[in-house]
Amino acid sequence: MKNSLKYLFMFFLLSILIVDSNIVFAQKAPNKGQITQPSLKFEYYNIFPGGQELNLFGIEKKRETIGPGIISPDMEKVAYSEVYFFPQNKQISSKVFYINAGPLEKLDDLSTTLSPSELANIFAIKKVDNPGNQILQSGNDTFDSQIFRTLTIIDWSNDSQKLLIKETVGEHLRGIWATNLWICDFDVKKARKLDDIRKAITYYWKNKYHLYLNDYRWDIIPLGWDTTNPDMIVINAYGYNNNNKEFLGCWGIDFRGKRSQLLSLDNENWPVEKNGFVIADK
Repeated sequence: MKNSLKYLFMFFLLSILIVDSNIVFAQKAPNKGQITQPSLKFEYYNIFPGGQELNLFGIEKKRETIGPGIISPDMEKVAYSEVYFFPQNKQISSKVFYINAGPLEKLDDLSTTLSPSELANIFAIKKVDNPGNQILQSGNDTFDSQIFRTLTIIDWSNDSQKLLIKETVGEHLRGIWATNLWICDFDVKKARKLDDIRKAITYYWKNKYHLYLNDYRWDIIPLGWDTTNPDMIVINAYGYNNNNKEFLGCWGIDFRGKRSQLLSLDNENWPVEKNGFVIADK
C-alpha cells in the first residue's frame, strides 16, 4: 500500500508542470499528427536553454523528490529524475529513469474527458508490469558526507534515441565543484560521460592565453542540441570570481564524445533545438 501511494503521488507530480505565462507552446504533436485534449497542452521542455534545474526545496524533510517527466519527440518514452536525501551524512544522490509509453497511435482514440493526470498516466505511471528503467545514477554507491550529486535532464535528441543529462557535483557548504555531461544512448543501450569537453576548454585557454582554468573556479552549462548538426551538443563555459562570471566561450561536442570545438567567444545564445515535451494544464 505504501509503494502504491508513493507511485501515485510520484506520477501526479510528473503529470503537471507549472510554467511561466510567457512560455512558447508546441503547436502540434510531432511526426504523426495533432493530439487534441481540451484539458491539456504539450509544451516544449527546453524553452530556456541552460535554465533547467531540479526543485530541491524541502528535500531534507521529504527525503525524496521527482523531476518532471520529459516526453521524447516520438511520444514513445518518458524520462525523469529522482533525487534522494540521506540525513545521516547529509548526502544527496540521484537517478534517471525512463518508461516506454507509446507509440503515438495508441493515443488517437482517447476520450476528450480525460483529466491531465489520467492522460499523463499513459505516459508515465509506474505500473507493476511497467516499472521505470534506471539508465543512470550518481552518488548512490558512495558514502560522502555533505556531498550532493544531482542528475538533471537537458533534452532529448530529435530522433528520440539520445537523452542529454547534466550531472552536478558539489558540497553543501562550498557550492558546485563541476558539471559533467552524460548521454544515454538508446541505440547502443549505454550511458556515456563526455569528459573531453572540459579537457578541450582547459587546453584551449592554457595554450591560447596561458590561463590555467583549473587554478580558478569555472564550469560549463549545457544548452541542448545544435539546430544544424543533430549530433552536436552545445554548452557555454564560464569562469567565476566572487559574484561575477566571465564567458569562456560557446562550445560543441558530438554525442559520442570524440570531437570538441569552439563555436564562439562572444555568442552566449547559440541556437539549440526544442525536442522534448512536458504535459501541463491549459
